[in-house]
Amino acid sequence: MKVRKSPGATASDPPTSFRAGFSGLVPLFYASSRRSTELRSSIWWVVNVVSTLRLRTDTTGRLTRLGAKVRTRTPGLRVSLVLASTVLLYLGGLTIGAEAMPRTSAVAVGSIAVGGSPSPIGPAFWGLNVNPTIHFGAADVANLEKTPVTYVRYPAGLYAEEYNYTSGVMTKGDGTSFLALNPIGSFIGYCKQMGCKMILGLPLEINSSSTAAYYVTYVEHTLGYVPAYWELGNSPGSYTHFNISWSHWSTTQNSRVQPTQFALILKTFIAAVRAIDSSTPILGFGGGEVRPNGDAAWVIPMMQSDGPELAGVSVHSYAALPSPPNANLRDFFSLIGGPLGLPKQVAAHRLYVTQGCANCSTPVFVTEDAPTYVSGPFYQFDAGFPGALFEAAQVTQALALGLPNVDWFEYESNFAGDWIYPPGAALSSVYTLFSQLLPTLGSIYVPTSIDGPITNVYAAVTAGPRGSSVLVVNTNTEGTLTLDFGGMGIRPGGQLSEVYWASGSSPQAATFSSPSSFPMGPLSVAVFSGLSAGVEGTIGIGASTPQPGFTAQYLSAIGAISILFGAATSAFVPGLGRYLGAGVSGTGAILLWLALIS
Repeated sequence: MKVRKSPGATASDPPTSFRAGFSGLVPLFYASSRRSTELRSSIWWVVNVVSTLRLRTDTTGRLTRLGAKVRTRTPGLRVSLVLASTVLLYLGGLTIGAEAMPRTSAVAVGSIAVGGSPSPIGPAFWGLNVNPTIHFGAADVANLEKTPVTYVRYPAGLYAEEYNYTSGVMTKGDGTSFLALNPIGSFIGYCKQMGCKMILGLPLEINSSSTAAYYVTYVEHTLGYVPAYWELGNSPGSYTHFNISWSHWSTTQNSRVQPTQFALILKTFIAAVRAIDSSTPILGFGGGEVRPNGDAAWVIPMMQSDGPELAGVSVHSYAALPSPPNANLRDFFSLIGGPLGLPKQVAAHRLYVTQGCANCSTPVFVTEDAPTYVSGPFYQFDAGFPGALFEAAQVTQALALGLPNVDWFEYESNFAGDWIYPPGAALSSVYTLFSQLLPTLGSIYVPTSIDGPITNVYAAVTAGPRGSSVLVVNTNTEGTLTLDFGGMGIRPGGQLSEVYWASGSSPQAATFSSPSSFPMGPLSVAVFSGLSAGVEGTIGIGASTPQPGFTAQYLSAIGAISILFGAATSAFVPGLGRYLGAGVSGTGAILLWLALIS
């Protein structure tokens, strides 16, 4: 039987039934794959294969394929091939669509090792800077009571060099002044209400030890409050008004103090404070020059001169380094372990203390800590979730270092890393970290380390009356981690609770009765609670990586090969057309079954 052309058809036209099959097929493919660009490209690849192999009729009624002319005896051949192609192409769309969410496989890349001699977390560990320039009231008390903060440093950093305790006047570097909104008298009352203790800084830049002594008298005898520590000096390397009274300050001055000179002056101030208060511990220096080894010239002579009189050396930690303007998040988080990161800064200052006073066991206090310092390309990340994640990693470092005190910078001011920034705005992501995740940690630190090739992951385990908690921070910008708690003990009859926080979301709490493995996406932090109090063991870390789906990778290829084989064989051996059509359709049915059970 001859094949007849449709009216108006040309020698190059595909059969009408073939065109109709494709016209109904393509929208169906697109609908099944609308959420996957990769899927659509795969479908069109198969369509093009079939189009290349399409059958056509010439003017003599012969069936032509790729230039070959054979005589066909049955019109069912084209119908069978069209049906088989339609089924197989549609199944290819189904199978690829079933694999739109690629499977993942977790490969062990490290572990969190827990065990060793536990040590109490110092009562002053959780600290915060609060300054006199802000409004502070009952709402702020409520905010801080939701956090683990127990110590407050006031007047906080540079403000300590500008604040008049008795008058409440703040003098700025340009000589202008204003009245403090949060004077010490009222703030002491709020601190007592919160149950906090204070590190009070005294001005040293004006070089008036009698003024410092007068303030000690005013606070302890007039206000009736004895602080936990007196702090002398704040970042003396940045003084520009040294030995000049506040009433004469101006922007044209550049009066500096030298390190050895500072050490001798500090001795005079210590004596002035001791004349009023013989027992309150004194911290010295309050510095951080934000460069490797920058503080050696200050700390060593200070310890040589005043070491036995000091209860601690106050230093500042800002991890940022000079960087190109296009600094990204990966660069930002690399600062955590960089040369100005907390571990290296603390180790350096502890060495300076020993070099200056070999017989002194003076601890290092980190009285200011933040990712960056008010400027630079990394500063943009401080205010949001990246800044909170950065500080979460630093919490794990500070616990491992056994620091007696870390004062985060700060509650509210014009610094992007503040808990409230800008002043009067909503509470920031850093506050969310301190109010919703960190309060679940205990009061005892259990030695914790990361083993294996995994990088950019930080962890700390703490113990308390309610069991142990694990703080895990993933600063990798891509890739999901899987935590396996199979090597840890869960409290008998207890459950594992999780507070998980990832970039672009809010912290989510969940409780699990049969904990095993938990995924942590890139840029995330979590606290797991409910482990045994005397916990020791390992938490496995796996890295989940996408794997191509079996169905999409292999079954679609089988479909394409079936179409090719059916078309080629049927064209050259017409008698097999109806059987091969049925065979190809059967193959399609098998593929459908495999797709459904994949």
